[in-house]
Parts: sequence; C-alpha cells; structure tokens
Amino acid sequence: MTTFLPNQNLSLYTIPLAYILALAPHVYAVTLYESSTKKKFDMKHPRGMTSKLSQDQSIDNATKGSFPPKTLPQSPPPQPTSLTILLGTALQEVSG
Repeated sequence: MTTFLPNQNLSLYTIPLAYILALAPHVYAVTLYESSTKKKFDMKHPRGMTSKLSQDQSIDNATKGSFPPKTLPQSPPPQPTSLTILLGTALQEVSG
C-alpha cells in the first residue's frame, strides 16, 4: 500500500509546527493592533503594549477584550484538607 508519510521519524516534523503555533498569537495581536489603531506596533517595547492599549481611546472595548490581560487572574488559595489539618496539629504537638 502506498503511503504519503515518510519512513523517517515523524516527531522531527513537529518542531517547525510548534514554532509556528507559538508565534501565531503574537502575529494575531500585532495585526489586530495595527489594523484597529492604524499605528505601527512598537517592537522595541512589546511588554508595554498592554498599558499603551488601556490608555488608547481610539480602540473600542470589544477589541481591547481580544488582547491578553495585563496580569493573569489569581486563583484562590487551596482550602486545607483533613490531612493537612491532621499533619498541622501533629507538628504543633511535636514542636510544642
């Protein structure tokens, strides 16, 4: 049976694919910014884009929502389980 896949190691073909997939969000953000503001993206200070974006009044809020947030949302601290409470009391008894 004829196959289109080579007999070589297929995992080597995932390296360029992973690079392209990692680069895609950046390309999307830059093109979205440049098309909505008609300004060039500042490649010298890319981390300052979110603060510049929040101050820019020429962009509507729907477009601003398409960009990544400035900080990641904080998850609540984990609740103590019965095991951690038991270990905590055992450590207090040993130390005190």
